[in-house]
Amino acid sequence: MADGGTPLGDGAQRQEAPPDAFDRIKRRMALLGMSCGGIASLTAAVLVHRVGLFNPVDARILPLLGTTLLLLTVALWRRPLLLPWIERIAWGLLTAYLLTALAYKTFHYPFGSGPLGARNFWFFLSYLLAFLIWSPRNALFASLAVTLALVILALWTGIATGGRNVSLLASMTQLVAASIVYIFTHFSFAQLRPQYARMRTLAFSDPLTGCANRRRAEELLAHEVTRAKRYGRPLSVILFDLDHFKQVNDQHGHAIGDAVLRAVTHAVREDLRTLDHLARWGGEEFLIIAPEISQPRALQFGERLRKRISVLRVGGRVQPTASFGVASYRIGDTVDNLVQRADRAMYLAKSLGRNRVEQERPQTAAQTNEAHDEHPAAETEDDQLALEE
Repeated sequence: MADGGTPLGDGAQRQEAPPDAFDRIKRRMALLGMSCGGIASLTAAVLVHRVGLFNPVDARILPLLGTTLLLLTVALWRRPLLLPWIERIAWGLLTAYLLTALAYKTFHYPFGSGPLGARNFWFFLSYLLAFLIWSPRNALFASLAVTLALVILALWTGIATGGRNVSLLASMTQLVAASIVYIFTHFSFAQLRPQYARMRTLAFSDPLTGCANRRRAEELLAHEVTRAKRYGRPLSVILFDLDHFKQVNDQHGHAIGDAVLRAVTHAVREDLRTLDHLARWGGEEFLIIAPEISQPRALQFGERLRKRISVLRVGGRVQPTASFGVASYRIGDTVDNLVQRADRAMYLAKSLGRNRVEQERPQTAAQTNEAHDEHPAAETEDDQLALEE
């Protein structure tokens, strides 16, 4: 379907998937961080000149760093796909500046008074950015390379001063030790992140079809109902149930039944927009959450899906059909109200002969409820059989 809710034609192509949510967050963080970093660097460079603190590193590198960060911000704003390259360049510039400033202090002022300046605590930002930019393994290598440079500078400080500048040497040692702890803490969390993602997938998706499970669907629908209520936007739900699915399991076996569920899921997904959600509501029953679609267009969408399902052939023997119920958000609706109306419409479709799309008809709502209650045991048995693998 197109963005406006019009069903796609047979030859139409689906929209491209939107950027990953994590990438969008990274891009926003990069835009904010680089713009603030660029302004801060240029401001610091001006202050260095006005105060008269002659530091070749700050005087020469800060203007270059600030200007480059601002240029990278503009480039990222205009070309979001350049994010992987831009974030690596920004990381390299920041890390090079920090190492150069620290090297200048240790090589030119090994007997300088006092510990390291506050600037050097920005190394921890370098490590954090490395784990946001690269894979855990590559980020570990990059961060350890920076730490190795710190170790070399610490050794130089000890050798050059003969261990007499205790304050500077202690600061260098603490920086190296803290860096190692910080890096391996980040590495441990980065290793755990895929496990967390896998657990989340298992908790919120149906293992057989791969679509959202009922728990996830209820969360998504609650969010969309709140959005429709707050902004007055259209929202429709489509509930459909495979017809005579118990007979498929009884006559052809559960392996074919599972194949039917997977084939139907795949076929329906082909017609979904990127903002739609498909969930396995229970057994052979599926729910589609369709934001920004009014009821007439939702009926058209349901009819298109019905036709797509009816032409499937599974295992060369099974031709599934489905009964669809459509309901759209009304002022005051809750999640339960909305799904119940779609459920009544679906059972109306079943009572009128199956393999059709219906919306709730107020004058026949009572009849639909009676049809719903006529075979509760059969529907429950269907659900149990369909869930077996």
